[in-house]
Amino acid sequence: MKLKIHFLFLIFFHSFLSCITTQEESIFNGFQHFLDNIYSYERKKLVGGLSKNTQYLYTVNDKKYVVRVLGEILSKRQSEVGIHSLAATHGIAPHVYYYDDAYSFIIMDYIEGHTLSLEQANKPEVLDCTAKKVHLITPLDAHAFINEDGWNLFAQINKDYNKIKNQQDAILNAMIEQTFSTTQSIHQFLENQQHPLVFCHNDLNYRNIFFTEKDVIFIDWEMAGMNYELYDLAYYSVFSCLQEANDTYLLTKYLERTPFQADLNYFKYLKLMIRCCNVFYILAFLDNIPTHIPMESIKDFKFYAQIFCEDPTVISPEFLYAIAISQFRMFFEEYSNMMI
Repeated sequence: MKLKIHFLFLIFFHSFLSCITTQEESIFNGFQHFLDNIYSYERKKLVGGLSKNTQYLYTVNDKKYVVRVLGEILSKRQSEVGIHSLAATHGIAPHVYYYDDAYSFIIMDYIEGHTLSLEQANKPEVLDCTAKKVHLITPLDAHAFINEDGWNLFAQINKDYNKIKNQQDAILNAMIEQTFSTTQSIHQFLENQQHPLVFCHNDLNYRNIFFTEKDVIFIDWEMAGMNYELYDLAYYSVFSCLQEANDTYLLTKYLERTPFQADLNYFKYLKLMIRCCNVFYILAFLDNIPTHIPMESIKDFKFYAQIFCEDPTVISPEFLYAIAISQFRMFFEEYSNMMI
């Protein structure tokens, strides 16, 4: 009876593979590479985020895996795969089982947990775990996979600024110009501090952090590279809407000492750079900026962060524009407080 069932299963898969893409065939062969025999196989698309990559949940032989199909050929994304694999050996990222050069995908562990809620992201035990994991990231020797100069934060801001400047909406254009001018000064301040560049995840928001009992795992290493010291923690702070007390707590856990005022100022300026970069990126991402939405109707950033945290599929132009404007306000408010 078992032989008959197995035979029928093989017939089913032969029929299944005959009508799907060669990429799907390659994914199936990838699972065979490390599982050998396959007796069950299901696929479900995972949605959310602004990435060009596509994620799928596969249940193969009654175990769950995530398949990340990259938006470019793997030869252009080899650094992401190498960095992810390196981070996985240190317990920071999901284990990688297989990757394919021809069809550009990675098969990795499915994390039995959930991405952070905004409330969890502010809890001391999660801040502790995040500080510890970032401590493990910074010394990683990833030079074999990345350009030592890393991802230039201000260069990205400048690139997006040149795409979005000269808006027809006078108020929006004034906000863009004022933010860019201010950010130039902030960038110079950070450069003058001469902090060493360290290895960073570079996209450490709650959607890329899984909480599993008393630990955190980071996913999506697409942006990983060298960056400003404390960048990952500042990025986490921005998107988790941390208050100053939690910022101080996070830095204390990471630095393993009470932060000096110079540390706190450096951290605040980093957060301002990140806000600017995020706002400009969103506006550059939008084909048509919905400036018809009254600015007075837009709520504070935490309101939209909460929505995106709970439902990452909400990425309409109107929603993204609201996030951008709400972060503009945060940028000006925080910079004004720095000047007091």
